[in-house]
Amino acid sequence: MDKILSLYFFLVFLYSATPCNILSLNGLTHNPIFISIPIVFSLFIGLKYKINYINKKLLWIYAILLLWNLIHVAIDGNFSVSPFPFIELFVAYTLIKTFPKDLFLRFENLTVFLSKIAIVGWLLCLLVHETILNVAYEIGSPGANISQSLYVFSIPINSTYKGFLLRNCGFAWEPGRFSCFLIIAILLNVHRTKMNLKDKNFIILLIALISAQSTTGYLVLIVLLSIYYIANNKVNPIYLVVTSFLVISIFSLSFMKDKILNLYDAGLNIEQEISDLNYLNENGLRDDGYYVPQRFQGFMFQYINLQESPLLIGEGRDFTKFYTNKILRLQVAPSEGLLMIIIQYGVILAFFLYLMLWKSSRFVSDYFDKKKPAYLFFVVFILLNFSYCLWEVPIFLAIILLNYFQNNKIKQHICRLYQ
Repeated sequence: MDKILSLYFFLVFLYSATPCNILSLNGLTHNPIFISIPIVFSLFIGLKYKINYINKKLLWIYAILLLWNLIHVAIDGNFSVSPFPFIELFVAYTLIKTFPKDLFLRFENLTVFLSKIAIVGWLLCLLVHETILNVAYEIGSPGANISQSLYVFSIPINSTYKGFLLRNCGFAWEPGRFSCFLIIAILLNVHRTKMNLKDKNFIILLIALISAQSTTGYLVLIVLLSIYYIANNKVNPIYLVVTSFLVISIFSLSFMKDKILNLYDAGLNIEQEISDLNYLNENGLRDDGYYVPQRFQGFMFQYINLQESPLLIGEGRDFTKFYTNKILRLQVAPSEGLLMIIIQYGVILAFFLYLMLWKSSRFVSDYFDKKKPAYLFFVVFILLNFSYCLWEVPIFLAIILLNYFQNNKIKQHICRLYQ
């Protein structure tokens, strides 16, 4: 019985991480077989374990999503209704009802297990990168033209994914997304162990994060540990000085400092970026596909989209209908999530998600120890979404809505079980 549940959790986790195009629930693959696997498995789990889908709160969300789509269709007859919000909610709800007591522990343990594979794979890639890449070409699957995946470990294709060494993509298609899962697992570990930095799981996750060489990952890790430590301890001036020195040293490394400065400068020069893209498009100098801008650039592009989008109902899931693509014809696909969720769904639905995130953050804190910072998960998730849109990822959506779908008696019982 537990093997079936473990297999189900592993499958949803892998689809959420998206190591390659075919293992995706966000429309990267047009293969109906691979899209249907997590849906059918979720339905099987729901029937086998008698999950009640006639849940008033669930039906309310589905009704609102349906109404939201109907309004869009009424306004624009060419509006494309996406099934993915319904699918992602269905899978997330199934996760919540299947793992109400151990969702966090399963997330941490599976991340640690796959991180061990990622670390070993990364070390091998440092020695024989071309050989492993050729093997992946033979039996694996591509990940957004960035990596070639062996399904539980992805190999970067070219040198653009090098920091001081080849970067570790882990069980995602690229290092940044890999680091997002690592950060959430580290957060859960820090809560669980009361920030025991000698804990074996923490060490494995930290090594994996270091190997990813992710600017976002490093920054958020520092914020995470700092907030937790300050909230639970008196700050020792000596520790503060030493920590500050280490942080400055890390971000003084050439690959870190240059990347941050380049990203910031590019974000400030958004008009020049638009001019460059127009020039490339008009002269046919761009490759096929959409340009994915970096952090600050992406945020600025999304700010332009936000200014031109209908704030109450949003533009929908199709980013090709956003202002920068539909009107300016820039062919850009920003990956950030702070503004993306508002642009897609409008301020009302986005506010609901932000509110659920805040309440879920308090629940994460209560689950382990009420004395710990109730806002930590909220802050960490927001910071990660500056670089990546994670709201609709089924396993993260399950954590966001976990508090919403549990009644107070069950929540209190769950917290008592752990404590």
